[in-house]
Amino acid sequence: MYYKEDWEASRKRFEALWQGETLDRCCISVTAPRPGSEDFFARYDRYLREGGWPAEHFFQHEPHDPEALLKLSEEVMAHTFYGGESYPRAWLMYGPAGHAAYFGAKPVVMPTTVWYDPIIDDITDHGLVYDESNPILQAQLAAADYLTAHGKGKFMVAIPDNTGSMDVLGSLRDGEEMLMDMITEPEAVEAARDAVIDGWRRSTDLLYEHLCDINDGGSCVGWLSMWAPGNFHHLQCDLSVNVSNEMFKRFFLPELQVCSQHLDHALYHLDGCAQLRHLDDILSVPGIGVIQWTSVVGQPGYMHYIDVFKKIQAADKTVLLNEVKAQDVEPLLDALGSEKLFIVTGAASQPEAEALLRMAEKHRVHELRVK
Repeated sequence: MYYKEDWEASRKRFEALWQGETLDRCCISVTAPRPGSEDFFARYDRYLREGGWPAEHFFQHEPHDPEALLKLSEEVMAHTFYGGESYPRAWLMYGPAGHAAYFGAKPVVMPTTVWYDPIIDDITDHGLVYDESNPILQAQLAAADYLTAHGKGKFMVAIPDNTGSMDVLGSLRDGEEMLMDMITEPEAVEAARDAVIDGWRRSTDLLYEHLCDINDGGSCVGWLSMWAPGNFHHLQCDLSVNVSNEMFKRFFLPELQVCSQHLDHALYHLDGCAQLRHLDDILSVPGIGVIQWTSVVGQPGYMHYIDVFKKIQAADKTVLLNEVKAQDVEPLLDALGSEKLFIVTGAASQPEAEALLRMAEKHRVHELRVK
């Protein structure tokens, strides 16, 4: 790969991770500015803070301007050191729970994200129809083809953030209204959920067909720096922080079971400690191989939840910790070991990133087993 010469070694570590194995050290993604790139990233960070992404590249141009995305993405890649399992990628970013658009929801573009307006007035007459000719989906497919034509062998392209079909339903209906519907009209909620899941399956397969070639026969989730062979996506149920475990079992767990069975590999995005009451049920889903923990603002940091991470590892799942501060990498390795662990972090410079990788090498799996 043009922007990452050691991709084959990383690919082997990712493949081992999805088999529940660890080759030598834990998977660790470390990015940093290349020498002399500090001024570029100062400008780029200012550009992001001013709302230049993602809206500028997806909703303010026709037809969503993949050429502009390609130019910006390659500028970033050329200035980035990709250490460990980090890898260069562009991202088709249309906002979280983005498959709401395929049912006719209109995007609400904000400086750093995209939401979707509700379209369901009555859950008992939801009228949800997946539309493969939807202009947003078609623009995504066109962008995928454009980036594949110009970027194969140079970088990957992350799939859109189309995840959480109950979360999508909360956008299509309005979250508060749907929470009430779950009490008053549970069968109607289940029917609407299943309609959204059907659209998710069909669109996920379609996007995979268009992107697998540039993604080395696999799929990548850009914001988590995760790659997997085959059709891979991350799953989530952020709305479940508002419901009891009994309601989780009825409305959310079936989604995880159905969607993980449809994929070759699945990861679950656990949105902080408010979802811990659902963890046992999430761990019970065989098709979920990785649990990604998000340290939500206002909640304790990673080291506070070591016992939770060990429980996940004991259930034969890999723990993914992203946005880890560089100084926290070694304490996490000391606490959790190298097996069934993927750490995503960054460094201020390439030498600092290389030092982090050398430190991770000290926790080699065979040495831990000897002890």
